[in-house]
Amino acid sequence: MSTSPRSRVAIALSALVPLVAFVLGTRVRPRPPRAAGNEPVPVVHADEDPRPPRWIAAPSRRNWIATAIAAVPAVVIIAILDRDSDARTEQWLLPLVMIVWATYSIVHSVLTVCGLWGIEGGRLHRSVEVRRRRRWGFGLTSSALSIAVQTPIVVLVIVAAIVVTPAFRGDRYLVALVLAFVLITWVNTALLFTENYISRGRGGLAFPGRGCIGFADYLYFSLAVQMTFGTSDVVITDRSTRRNVTVHAATAFAFNTVIIAMIVSLLVSG
Repeated sequence: MSTSPRSRVAIALSALVPLVAFVLGTRVRPRPPRAAGNEPVPVVHADEDPRPPRWIAAPSRRNWIATAIAAVPAVVIIAILDRDSDARTEQWLLPLVMIVWATYSIVHSVLTVCGLWGIEGGRLHRSVEVRRRRRWGFGLTSSALSIAVQTPIVVLVIVAAIVVTPAFRGDRYLVALVLAFVLITWVNTALLFTENYISRGRGGLAFPGRGCIGFADYLYFSLAVQMTFGTSDVVITDRSTRRNVTVHAATAFAFNTVIIAMIVSLLVSG
């Protein structure tokens, strides 16, 4: 029996609605620049790169491109299910959602690194500014923080659903897909928090040394929080950033303990 139109619509919405919702997102306005006295890193204006940000560095462009590419596997798999009379729609729902989210995370991660790597100082901060589209009543981009927080929630729900569903146990390919899915989304979450720290401007984090701070410096701090939140030479200088770091640490905990424990349970039970 072929997949019904209603089932195809359900699969497509399950896979794509979260991504589209994040892309449409919330209203996010650029933070006003801080006073010079609050800047933890000396600003060397003579060394600032006056060039405009790279085209691909804009958060809205990266989100839209990643979402568009992530829709491709959804369309392909739904077309295959429609042609295969023996395919069971319910067994493909969670794998399809994982494939779509993993595709989005891979593309978004690559675009983020290509768009921001090697950029420093004011040009870096200008690159991640989120501007509202005047034509619409809401922003066309999600904040990096909102996506970074909601991604592990989606991962947690998907992995939990697979763990408690007997039909998915013992499937080596599905276990491999889950492992790849968690790893890919973990990397993208670290990059999203990196972007969030950059978008806060020059305040909030005090890096040792002088000169302009680059993307690699923020990535270093993000990975330090994401992996261990241990001793770091970067100092948190205000309450707002401290709250963001707390959210990041809690998100990393969800990835590093709860989700990993579920995957181990899936491997053992399989």
